[in-house]
Amino acid sequence: MYRIGFKVRGYFPRWHCSDSLRRDDVPLYSEELRLAVLFSPKAGCTFAVKWFYFQAGILEEALAYSLWPHDYRLEVLYKQPGYLDRVTAVPSLGSRAIKFVRNPYDRAVSGYLHFAHLSQREGAIQARPVAEAISQHLGRPVDDGSSFSFREFVSYLGTIDLDTANAHFRRQVSPCERVGRLPRMRIVKVEETRRVMPELELELGLPPSDYDELRRSPHHTTRSDQPGFFGDTCFVDNRNVAIPRTPAFYDEALIREVGRLYAEDIERYDYAAPELSGAD
Repeated sequence: MYRIGFKVRGYFPRWHCSDSLRRDDVPLYSEELRLAVLFSPKAGCTFAVKWFYFQAGILEEALAYSLWPHDYRLEVLYKQPGYLDRVTAVPSLGSRAIKFVRNPYDRAVSGYLHFAHLSQREGAIQARPVAEAISQHLGRPVDDGSSFSFREFVSYLGTIDLDTANAHFRRQVSPCERVGRLPRMRIVKVEETRRVMPELELELGLPPSDYDELRRSPHHTTRSDQPGFFGDTCFVDNRNVAIPRTPAFYDEALIREVGRLYAEDIERYDYAAPELSGAD
């Protein structure tokens, strides 16, 4: 098991919290329920969004608007008059502000698979800048059947600012947390949602949700126990194929590097590195 210490980088003035709430991974906020949900891409975000919709009574409306629940969030909810100003009230919610987080080692692999797949799809606009940046870093194309490995992806992550990078691999710790504006915010590890959410709903006086229904999403990959090491394998298409579980993507060098890059998340949310195959 590997544990990495960290130092918080730089100085973040308190106003930066309010600014970030309006701009970076804008929270889902219900003034009526006095409830907010904070999340990061590749960290259970689809479940988090659908759970909030259910609690706010807009799940059917959101899914009627688009089967991809994030469309309603981006195109309807966030564009309501005054919404971006109202979310600055999130720090006042105390324990009714809920943040979903994920093990950074798992999230790094998930982010890799996401962009390795999208880089092969024509019209995947969100992936184009990332694919071009990785291509430039590696000095070769990463589209049209020429993908990249997890080790190469981690190498690229080491060259960018993970506090301002693409949200899919930005650090999960927010400016509001760094300046102590969310001291009572509830942290929910996505690995524990099945157990934690019923208790949380009861405590907050919210109706019970159907975990399995909210968890269902067509974009999830299928993971399987496969022998061997896959950190140097170039995955081209991860839809409808079995993908190795997280430990199979790591060797000691990759654990150290991902641990270094995401040390702040690992320490703050109390996560551990995956156990390597055959490790004691």
